[in-house]
Amino acid sequence: MNQPKALDLEFLFHPQSIAVVGVSTQQDKAAGGRWLLNSLLTIKYPGRLYPVGSEAGEYAGLKIYSSLRDIPDRLDHIIVAIPAAATLQLARDAAAKGAKSMHLFTAGFSELGGEAEVRMEKELVEFMRANGMRLLGPNCMGIYRPASRMAFLENISPTPGNFGLLSQSGGNGMKAISLGPRRGLFFSKAVSYGNAADINEIDLLEYFADDPETKVIGVYIEGTRDGRRFAAALQKAAQKPLIVYKGGKTEVGRNATLSHTGSLAGAGPVWSGLIKQAGGIEVNDMDEMIDLALLFTHRVPSQRMNTAIIGLGGGAGVLMADTWGRAGLNVPLFSPEVRGRLQQIYGSEAGRSFRNPIDVVPFDRRNILNQTLEAITGGSEIDCVLLHLALVFAPETIREFIRNHMATLVELPQSVRRRILVLLHEIVTEDDRHLATEVEESCHRAGIPIFYSASGTALALTRYLQYHQNHKSGDCR
Repeated sequence: MNQPKALDLEFLFHPQSIAVVGVSTQQDKAAGGRWLLNSLLTIKYPGRLYPVGSEAGEYAGLKIYSSLRDIPDRLDHIIVAIPAAATLQLARDAAAKGAKSMHLFTAGFSELGGEAEVRMEKELVEFMRANGMRLLGPNCMGIYRPASRMAFLENISPTPGNFGLLSQSGGNGMKAISLGPRRGLFFSKAVSYGNAADINEIDLLEYFADDPETKVIGVYIEGTRDGRRFAAALQKAAQKPLIVYKGGKTEVGRNATLSHTGSLAGAGPVWSGLIKQAGGIEVNDMDEMIDLALLFTHRVPSQRMNTAIIGLGGGAGVLMADTWGRAGLNVPLFSPEVRGRLQQIYGSEAGRSFRNPIDVVPFDRRNILNQTLEAITGGSEIDCVLLHLALVFAPETIREFIRNHMATLVELPQSVRRRILVLLHEIVTEDDRHLATEVEESCHRAGIPIFYSASGTALALTRYLQYHQNHKSGDCR
């Protein structure tokens, strides 16, 4: 199927009216339609919403229409969760209502590999193109744009950011938009595009490359049907920080992509070379993508990555320093000036070392952690601070110390806050999880990113530093 030249896709993200087709009031039927409608309701989509289903009645106070043609309004966007065989007639109804786009949550098309399913998908796309509509999917979750209050997951963050994600996999897209905001990663837009029968990875890459809301781009991709055009789109997108996770690089993975979205995956080394040549950064899972995206979106200083490590527990600090050393990152000894400032803050407590890492024990003084952070970052020798908090088995005095001092981070100057990375680790009990949520909320208010793995954080910092070194030298290959 020949792909047309990419069009301006801005209309996808600003619909004034949306119909969700496949909504049932019965709990054991048509769960997909209810799920997608609930996602728009809980994020408080401000436009006009129209449920469509085979049963009369209401859902969440909204009348359920039996057909798109019965809706007394022009429709901009249609979300579809009905059997594949019924979608061509639905497209005819959508055209009659003046719709601009249709998102097929529905699966059962070319990803199955059968001739009938491939032909059905082809006929659907041809009809929509002939009638001036664009198709997203089939077999995908759709669109998340917080600023428009569009979502494909219930109870997701409505806070806009500057990270744009295109994901061939709905599951990976859901993971990113669920976990990202908890850690301080907020989205301009995220698009799950599935089979890419019409709107594809190339269209979306070109769109995100030009999108002023998107400053950092993430891509999960299983394959492409136009390698030459995709390579050009990658290169264009890499004018911004571009993070790519390629699924299906092994033989087992390539077989899985065929049954998942019907994509041609290609050989792993070819993809790695393509991403590197374009100037992108390749990662190996979604956690690595989120780790790295956090550094870019928070604009952590990137000169040398000299790191100060502070936290609760001397032994844990040594383990962090070892992790940083293995990653090739620096944990320099503090200068006499910094040690002198720390000595003034803590006094002459026996056995305390101010060399790096340092162990911060609970003190009653409200601002002792903030004073420590300002003292460490007061000169030019430290680029970032890893504040690591081990939560398991912590006595109540330490847990209270964490609660009180995390809440004061917002009082730090911006120049200090943008150097801080918070690592939450050893989260085991339910109490640990509650405390972690409190820390996350404090970090969100202060604009500080959160990490859960020491090795993952070190790997992200290494890639981040290498990216900036390459771009400073002009060598992105």
